[in-house]
Amino acid sequence: MGVVDVMRVVKKIHSDDVVIVKAGTFYNVYERDAIILAYLFDYKIKTINGCSNVGFPKSTINKVVNKLETMQINYIVLDKTHNYEEDKMN
Repeated sequence: MGVVDVMRVVKKIHSDDVVIVKAGTFYNVYERDAIILAYLFDYKIKTINGCSNVGFPKSTINKVVNKLETMQINYIVLDKTHNYEEDKMN
């Protein structure tokens, strides 16, 4: 199962949350969530295999999370390297 497939399964459960997927040293956000982050942070949207995608380095995750929390936008962070477990963040 690919990253996008996993994200879509998680979105069925957490439909109102922004799903952020950690993959190595980057975080990726897909589809509707990519549009939200592109708007909030002026990130460039890429389309890969027909799926909108926004990526950002792990060094900016705190900035992203803080802005989402300030705007009261629910989010969930998944870690690809740990079989998509929810990433525990401080």
